[in-house]
Amino acid sequence: MIDAISPTYDIEIRSIVELCGVDKGLGSISDRREQNILLRKMLSVAPKERVPRHRLIRNLIALGEYDPAEIEIRLFERDFRLDGPAARYKIDLALSRAVRSPGLMDEDRIVLLDKARELAASAASRFSYNKAVLTAYCEVGLETARLTGRQDVFDVAISELKAAETETGDADITRRIARLEKKMTAIAVDGEVEYSAAELAVDED
Repeated sequence: MIDAISPTYDIEIRSIVELCGVDKGLGSISDRREQNILLRKMLSVAPKERVPRHRLIRNLIALGEYDPAEIEIRLFERDFRLDGPAARYKIDLALSRAVRSPGLMDEDRIVLLDKARELAASAASRFSYNKAVLTAYCEVGLETARLTGRQDVFDVAISELKAAETETGDADITRRIARLEKKMTAIAVDGEVEYSAAELAVDED
């Protein structure tokens, strides 16, 4: 199907987007590395399409391939203006490096988390009602609270997500707020929070 795609037709472009879905298309392939082979093939056929690039970056972060993910984000920024999904993945990448990089002392993780906070605050200002960006900001706040005991980053981030809820009336934002506040309560009680790679890239483009 990818080999036969002609990106000059709108229906073919829609096919590319559908193939990138989580539940269908590439989502039916459990191995993210196999997905990435096909995504790169899509990009060779349709280099101007954003969604396959978003999905490739998402997969690289989930696989812990941080340097390749950073390169792809830089290429995206060079070829396109930074959009909401790419901004969100920049936050995810910074957060993943802080949380999952092996062999780091807590003080080093805290420094990296602060860099993630700066990225998230900037992205939240630029994409003020983007629920994925704001959720990623909240996740930075959760990890900051877990490592340092400070809740101020989370408090700022969740207040911005609540402002987006008020402005948009999006029921999904309401569910996100409930989930995030439940995690914050768990951290306040015992200092732990369930944190998964899937949650770093829960939203689709």
